[in-house]
Amino acid sequence: MKKVYLIAFILALLAGFLLYQYMLVLEDRYRENYTSVVVAAVNIEENTQISADMIRIEEIPAEGVHPSAAVDSKSILGGIASQTIYEGEQILRTKVKQTREREGKMSYSVPEGMRALTISVDTVSGVSGFLRAMDRVDIILIGLLEVGDQKKEIADVLVEDVEILAVGTNPDSRKESYVPPEPVSVITLIVSPQDAVKLSLGGATGRLMAVLRSPVDHEKPGVTPIMNNELWQ
Repeated sequence: MKKVYLIAFILALLAGFLLYQYMLVLEDRYRENYTSVVVAAVNIEENTQISADMIRIEEIPAEGVHPSAAVDSKSILGGIASQTIYEGEQILRTKVKQTREREGKMSYSVPEGMRALTISVDTVSGVSGFLRAMDRVDIILIGLLEVGDQKKEIADVLVEDVEILAVGTNPDSRKESYVPPEPVSVITLIVSPQDAVKLSLGGATGRLMAVLRSPVDHEKPGVTPIMNNELWQ
């Protein structure tokens, strides 16, 4: 009887071992059909910037991967959630906006620490309507300066080398390829908070003009202000 139990025990061990080996084979076979995707490690609220501790990489069956799912964390980190993403949910590229994208809410196109400011231009101060999104410009203020008991007109560079976010009021104008049907009356700039204050005051006290720059020129030469009585000196 003991021999019967011993044989049964050995056969049970062998069956267990064979089953384990079979499961490993199945796992390897199905592992080939798994895909790594980025999922939310926590609930990510709308308008939240995504950091490394908010996401994780999981392997799931390929047939369960959403066509828009992010498979690379680098494409997600630093982006802003355009809607709430729940814990365990695959993170879709369509739900994350990068700050340099030219679609969705205007605020998604404003880099962190910067501001979007709209100023008035006309067919002359707007470089005859040739300004486009992603062009870089200097902004000149033309106003009056009290010199003794006289007021003299003065021109000075307020800000240099700032990027145009949009031209006109059409949402599509944030795209570099957009061509306005006619000269625009306003342009929206990406500026620092301090420059936003300077431009706001300048626009209220004088006239602002946009000067188009070369896309490869980022020098700030420090131009000297000019008064009208110095034009011919």
